[in-house]
Amino acid sequence: MSSAAASAATDDDDEHQRQPLPADPDWLSGVISRLIGRPRDAVTVICDRTITTPAVSDPHNVLSSIVAVHIVYAVDGIPGTDSLDVVIKSLPQEPYSRAFVLEAQFDYREVHFYNTVLSELRNLEEDVLPNHNRSAIGDMPVAKCYFAGMSASGKDESMLVLENLSKRGYTAANFSTGLTYTEAKLALRSIARIHATSLALKLKHGQLTERWPFLFQTSRATLSYQALVERGMPQLHVFLRSKGPQYDTLINTLRSLCRVTKQIIGSLMIPKEPMGLMTHTDFWCNNLMFGEQDQCVILDWQMISYSRPTNDVALLLVSSLSTETRRNHSNELVDIYWKALTTHASKLGVDIEGQLEYSRYDLDEDMKESKLLAVLLCIGSVDVALGNEETEQRLLDLLTDLQAEEIFNRHLTEISA
Repeated sequence: MSSAAASAATDDDDEHQRQPLPADPDWLSGVISRLIGRPRDAVTVICDRTITTPAVSDPHNVLSSIVAVHIVYAVDGIPGTDSLDVVIKSLPQEPYSRAFVLEAQFDYREVHFYNTVLSELRNLEEDVLPNHNRSAIGDMPVAKCYFAGMSASGKDESMLVLENLSKRGYTAANFSTGLTYTEAKLALRSIARIHATSLALKLKHGQLTERWPFLFQTSRATLSYQALVERGMPQLHVFLRSKGPQYDTLINTLRSLCRVTKQIIGSLMIPKEPMGLMTHTDFWCNNLMFGEQDQCVILDWQMISYSRPTNDVALLLVSSLSTETRRNHSNELVDIYWKALTTHASKLGVDIEGQLEYSRYDLDEDMKESKLLAVLLCIGSVDVALGNEETEQRLLDLLTDLQAEEIFNRHLTEISA
C-alpha cells in the first residue's frame, strides 16, 4: 500500500528540516508560467524564499519520494508576493525501492493517469452531463495536478507536481483508529463516481485495456502482489504465534493460502464482465484526504488496473475500518456504494441492473471473493499494522471474522477442486 502523496505539511519551516529542491528553479518557473498563462521568461522562482520540507507520509511507503514545497515567485521581475503550495512526487532514492517501482511501472502509470485517464473521464462527464449536474457534483475527487511527466534533470524518471491539499484545510485519515462511518461513506461515494465513469467510457468507446494499455495488467499485478504476500506472511505467522495457541488453526489455514497465492491473486484480479472497469487497486485510508464540505479526495494512482469494482470496496472495508464499524456497518456502506455507483452510471446513460443485468446480489457475491484479495494485500503490508495495539487487535479481529465467514476455506476448496 502506498502513502498519500498530497497529504504533505509545510508549516514547519525550520532550517534543519528543509530539503533540497527535487526540481531546479528554472523548471519550476516553466510549470508556473503554464499554470498562469504567462511566457516562461516572465516567471522567476525566488530560491531564497522557496522552502522545501519533508512530507508527512507513511513511513512504510516505498513507491515514491514526496516533499512539500512552498514556491515564492516573481512575475515580470516584480518582487515576489505570489506563491504556490505544492507536493512534488518523484522516484524513491533507495535503490531497491527505486528498482521495484521502475520494474512495476508505478510512476509511469500514475503519470498516464493524470495526463490521459483523468482527462478522458472528465471529458465524458462534460459531454454527457448537463451543466447544472456537473456543478452540483463538482470536479472529480482527485488532487489537482500541475505537472505530470519527466523530471527537470532530463533523466529517465517521472515527476508529479500536485496541489498541497493540506493548505486548503484537507486532513488525512487516522489509520490507527480507522475511518469514521462518515469518512468511509464519503470515500465510497468518491470511488463509485470513478468506477461508474470508467464503466460508461468503456461501454461508449471500447475496451479500457486497449484504450489505456498502461493499466496494471493481471500478470504483472499477480507477481507484484505475490512478492508482497511472501514478504509479509512470515511476519504475520510470528505475530499470531506470539498471541497464543488459539490461533494455530488460523496459522495453518494461512500457510495453505500462501502456497496457492499466485493462483488466488491471478483469479481474483481478473474482472467479471460486464463489470470490468478501472480500479484504484490501492484504495485504503492513507490514500484519502477529507475536506470540510463533505469532500473526499483520492490520492496515489500508481496501481490503476482493469479489474472488479468490489476489489476497491473490499480493500477499504477490510483495511481501514475499526472492528466495530466494519462489523456493524459494512452492509450499509456497501449499500451506499451501490446506490452511488448505479445513480452516477444512470446519469451517464448506463443502466447497470437493466442493461448489464448486474444486481446488488451479484455485488455481494463478488465482495466475498474480493475480501480474500483484500486480506492478502493487507498481509503483504502487515508491518503497517504491527507495533500498535489498536491496529494489531483490528488485524486479529479481521482474520478471525474472515475465518468464521469461511472466506479462506471457500477458496482453498475451489482451488483443490
